[in-house]
Amino acid sequence: MGVCGSDDIVVHIHPPMLSVGHETLMQYRLNEAVGRPFDSTVNGARMIGSGVFDRHPKLQVLIVHMGGELASVLGRLEFTWHLNYNGVRNPPAGRPYKNKRPPSDYFKTNILVDCMGFNPIGLRAAVEMCGADRVVFGSDYGPVPYGIEEHVRIVEDVLPSPAERQQVFWKTSNRVFRLGLVDTDLIDPAVHQSRRSA
Repeated sequence: MGVCGSDDIVVHIHPPMLSVGHETLMQYRLNEAVGRPFDSTVNGARMIGSGVFDRHPKLQVLIVHMGGELASVLGRLEFTWHLNYNGVRNPPAGRPYKNKRPPSDYFKTNILVDCMGFNPIGLRAAVEMCGADRVVFGSDYGPVPYGIEEHVRIVEDVLPSPAERQQVFWKTSNRVFRLGLVDTDLIDPAVHQSRRSA
C-alpha cells in the first residue's frame, strides 16, 4: 500500500465471482446481487477500520459497484467508530477501530466509487457519500447485458448539473488516472460549430 500511496497509484477493488458465503447465495442469483456488493462493503470497511488511510494518507482506492453497500451502512460505521466499545461491559469480540478520523471522512479523501449499480437511488447515495468529484463512470458493459446508454441516463437523471455530470463521465477519471484528456467542454457547441464551418 505504501508504494501506491507514495506514487499516486489508484488501487482498484472488484469483488470476486464467488462471494463470501456464496454457498447459501446461489439461489435466485443472490451471489451476484447481494454477495459481491457485500464483499466490496467488507473490504472498504476493513480498510477504513484498519487505519490504512491514516498510515498512507495519499492512498486512493476505487471500490466499484457504487462502493458495494457502504453508503447504506455508513451510519453504522460512524456509530461503532465513535462508540468503539469503550466502557461497554462484555464488548463483542474483535479488534477495535484504528482509524483516527470518522469513517465518512475517508470517502472525501481516499475512497472513490463508480456509478455502476443499475439504479438512481444507489447513485444518489454514492454521490452524497463521496461527492460527484469522487464518482467515476462505470458500466460492466460486455459481460453484463446492460448497456452504457442506460448508465448514462441514470447519471443524467441523478445529476442535473452539467458540471457534475462531466465530473462523473470523464473528468474525475482523467484526474485520478492521469489520462491527459483535454478539457473541451468549455467550448459552446454553437461556437464549435461556427469554427468548423469557417
